[in-house]
Amino acid sequence: MNAREAKRQIKIKEWKELILARESSGLSIEKWCKQNNVSRDRYFYWQRIIRNTACENMLVSTDRPELQEYTSEGPEFARITLAPENHTAGEGISIRIRDLSVDISPTANNNHVRMVLEAITHA
Repeated sequence: MNAREAKRQIKIKEWKELILARESSGLSIEKWCKQNNVSRDRYFYWQRIIRNTACENMLVSTDRPELQEYTSEGPEFARITLAPENHTAGEGISIRIRDLSVDISPTANNNHVRMVLEAITHA
């Protein structure tokens, strides 16, 4: 990794923390940006960079040593409960793992679904 890439990684880490702080503050993006003297465009720029980086990191490859431990654990099984017969198609997907429950709308953005699945995978 060269100095430029190292600097970028530091910036990504800093902005991840800022975005998490904004989300936990309960403030709208506009209010948070105004209070923290951050331009709205800059906020969305870094949010997009962080999301794209997260999506890139989702790709599981056996040539990435940091993922080999996770992928070599063997298969995991999940209980799938079929919907009742009166269930109508297009109601979305529900994922439940231990105490975690995720409901995905049929109109959900594909990038958001990828990020949720990454978060579940690395939790």
